[in-house]
Amino acid sequence: KDKLDASQHIDGCDYPAYPCILIARLAVDKRLQKHGIGHYLLSLAIGFALEGPLGCRYISVDPKKTALEFYEKIGFRYWTRSKRRMYLNMMDVAQQLEPDESLDPWSEDLSQ
Repeated sequence: KDKLDASQHIDGCDYPAYPCILIARLAVDKRLQKHGIGHYLLSLAIGFALEGPLGCRYISVDPKKTALEFYEKIGFRYWTRSKRRMYLNMMDVAQQLEPDESLDPWSEDLSQ
């Protein structure tokens, strides 16, 4: 039912839907919150989506009101029609993980 912002559409692909993983409920016991556990669990899920056997373009969540800011800080955006359902574009995540320069100590700059 929700639609993506036009900026999130895959160029040249007119699919009616894109592959998406829904994280139904990610929760940390209140006594253990504010220790980075939620961030670690979400990072683990994102890493699994990038490297695991799943094929997806987006990760989607239906957070409680108290968790909206948590997901916003990580980079989740709102679907256009929804006030609470959020998504993370995996292409954006993959691009952020690519180094700007070679990390290979043996590579040479051949342009000089």
